[in-house]
Amino acid sequence: LYEDLKIKFPKILQSKSSISVLDYIFKNPIFRNNKLRDHLDVSAPTSVRFVNKLVESKLLNIIEQPSGQKSGLYRFEALMKIVRI
Repeated sequence: LYEDLKIKFPKILQSKSSISVLDYIFKNPIFRNNKLRDHLDVSAPTSVRFVNKLVESKLLNIIEQPSGQKSGLYRFEALMKIVRI
């Protein structure tokens, strides 16, 4: 899974941070966008763009929509399927 995504993420995100995003969501398969932003040290619009592209590509699922100051909550379903019992 990881090796396949190492090829897909750069194509989807079109950013030098692609592998850092992949590493983060592998370690944190359920996360809030603000935590991803802080980890990557990128702007809020950049992290939102990353997450939106991954949602559009069906690699992330939305658990909670962002609302006001509250960041959205997302799930990396491909990894969650592997770890579910």
